[in-house]
Amino acid sequence: MIDPLEEDVRVSGTAFPELTLSFDGPAANVSATLVAYDEDGSAEIINCGWMNSEQKVIK
Repeated sequence: MIDPLEEDVRVSGTAFPELTLSFDGPAANVSATLVAYDEDGSAEIINCGWMNSEQKVIK
C-alpha cells in the first residue's frame, strides 16, 4: 500500500494504471479500482476493471 495523498487530486479523462507484476502460478486475475473518498471517509467507486494475466499485453 502507499501513503495517503497529501492534497486533493483531480483526475480528468481516462485513467490507465501501469503495473509491474510477477506471479508464482501460471495465471492470476488483476483488478484496479478508482475510488473517490469524501472528507468524512466515505467512499464511492468511480470505475474498476480487471484482466486475466494470461491475456496480458506486452509492450
